[in-house]
Amino acid sequence: MTGSPCTKLPWECPAPLKVKHLVQSHKECRLCNRDPESVAHIAFNCSFAKQVWRSILSWVGMPIVLPPAIPSVDVWWEHLCSLLPENKRKALDTLFVLIVWHLWLERNARILREGEKMTSAQLTAKIEQKALEWIGAGAKDLGSLLFAASL
Repeated sequence: MTGSPCTKLPWECPAPLKVKHLVQSHKECRLCNRDPESVAHIAFNCSFAKQVWRSILSWVGMPIVLPPAIPSVDVWWEHLCSLLPENKRKALDTLFVLIVWHLWLERNARILREGEKMTSAQLTAKIEQKALEWIGAGAKDLGSLLFAASL
């Protein structure tokens, strides 16, 4: 870090390990154990994430072919929005956040509790259950997307 006012990376500071875990950078994705980790990779490009997306989108009646690589959240979001009529986009907003949030939670669980790993099918089932809970709690837009798929 020549010329930088910082002398060490944040995870090299003298702090308890459980605290440093929160800022630790990982070179390899914890979901697929292959590719370099980035937000776009974890959320969309990882083979594990793609399995989850395929399953959830099929569950809501949107079976689509996922692009080989998605450069950013914006690009993926615009692509998904283009597949739905405007009156279903609020539901997609909620579903989008739900999927990405659970992928991130699974990534963190693998870092903080090494050895405990859900399969993509287990995570998909968890997301589906959470979506149904959110609908029960009043996420009616999400309900309109899910129930339209089951008709």
